[in-house]
Amino acid sequence: MGSETSKNSIIRAIEADSRTVFRLEDVAMIVGLSDFSSLNFRMNYAVRTGKLLNPRKGIYAKSKYNFEELASILYTPAYISLEYVLNRSGVISGYQGVITLAGYLSRTVEVAEKKINIRKLKGEILASSIGISQHKGVNIASAERAFLDMLYLEPEYKFENLAILNLKRITDLLPIYNSVTLNSKVAQLFGDSAISRLAGKNKTALQHKFLMIKILKEISCDLSLANSLAVKSASAKAIFKGKERDYDTLEMRLIKPEMQSVMRELIYKRLSDRIIDEAMTSHGPVFMISDVDERSTVHLKILYNIVEGSSFTVKNYLGVPVRVETINKD
Repeated sequence: MGSETSKNSIIRAIEADSRTVFRLEDVAMIVGLSDFSSLNFRMNYAVRTGKLLNPRKGIYAKSKYNFEELASILYTPAYISLEYVLNRSGVISGYQGVITLAGYLSRTVEVAEKKINIRKLKGEILASSIGISQHKGVNIASAERAFLDMLYLEPEYKFENLAILNLKRITDLLPIYNSVTLNSKVAQLFGDSAISRLAGKNKTALQHKFLMIKILKEISCDLSLANSLAVKSASAKAIFKGKERDYDTLEMRLIKPEMQSVMRELIYKRLSDRIIDEAMTSHGPVFMISDVDERSTVHLKILYNIVEGSSFTVKNYLGVPVRVETINKD
């Protein structure tokens, strides 16, 4: 009876959530479960009994789910962009069928007889969420960001209706790409030579931020870590509110004190290939983590102390679920 109640409580939690598509780690964060085998069994039971759909391995959905939402969480971080957004916005016409995304890898997949095409962008571009809206699990670019993504990947792409685009928004977005070639191409298309002289953003800061996002993705995939750690409020602001500064330290709170003795083991299990140094402080361990692809290094600090008045909530960065600390102010 208790097991049946537990299964039903998971379904109720999913039904109460505004999203329609979930991965196992999403459900784990909603209900606070860390036992992978138990949660996996319960989710598969929900599929067998017709309470949930299973459109792809590891993906669970309500009966009426949003396919754009599914596309947004397949290979995160990623967001819907390129031809799909340009066609919907009227910048191009005649494009049908395939949902196109910008992400950290290139991949074409088919789910429920529909195609999804992901094209790779540099990590530091994905590290900026400017020009991307996130609502109910769907991450989607504005027409201006989709235009720049397309032009960055294909400089000779033929657009049909540039008049729809807002040039001010484009010039605000251009520094994210740190590309002289892209600046020059935009200047040429819009007849504004000043655009070619726009300065880029701090590339190192964006590389650091993208590495942090990758670390958080690894943590979210381990249910024990996902429900034991939360991003400290200051680090969360830097990641989600896009503070324009170079930050190379990801601070996390240990929200389950009983996990203290196994935390190092769990971190090594997930990140051992990137840990180049570590130290123990009075507040908790500090790991130095390096990323060869992004040529960046960050400090991951695990703080054992919990601030009085803290609470924790789950946020989403381009499909990567992140538990964050919020400070309650009296």
